[in-house]
Amino acid sequence: MESKFTILPEIDPAEFAKLYEMLEKIKIPVKASNAVGRSKFAEKHRACAWGQSFHFTKKVINEKSVMAKKYPEINAEIIRIAKMIGDPVGHRFTSIYMNRNIQCDPHRDSSNHGDLIIVSFGEYTGGELFIEGEHASAKYRPIKFDGTHNTHWNPKDLVGTKYSLVFYSHKAIIKAMGDRGYMN
Repeated sequence: MESKFTILPEIDPAEFAKLYEMLEKIKIPVKASNAVGRSKFAEKHRACAWGQSFHFTKKVINEKSVMAKKYPEINAEIIRIAKMIGDPVGHRFTSIYMNRNIQCDPHRDSSNHGDLIIVSFGEYTGGELFIEGEHASAKYRPIKFDGTHNTHWNPKDLVGTKYSLVFYSHKAIIKAMGDRGYMN
């Protein structure tokens, strides 16, 4: 059976140290489980968009997300990591989503276009990624897969602090902007 994902080269944990330190100093917004577009998340969680974003209720593309405008140094560090991971494999993306300590139920990402890359970092155990029932540890090891067509989740066994970065292309941004929508 062919795997539903590709494991990319492991990233030295030191590459995430500066970002981790910066993130621990800010308050990441809380997303309610019943918010629009969050029906597959059983619990509140901390998450936010970086880089470009698409406001799905207002149908507006923002060149810079609220968090990217508020914390430009953090945004620049996330973009640095995105390029370090994505450029060698030719991964193009429009947007970045960051989760803190998320433990999500099985879901598919209906707003994505093409493959995404996810990488996790921090001091934690548990909370591993599963894609179509197959274990896919993303801790310092980026995973590339199609989140639109492959069900993925995390078990609710996380201990510690885990950040996940998801580098993806939003279908509304690609539809509206074509190749101009890509950040890289």
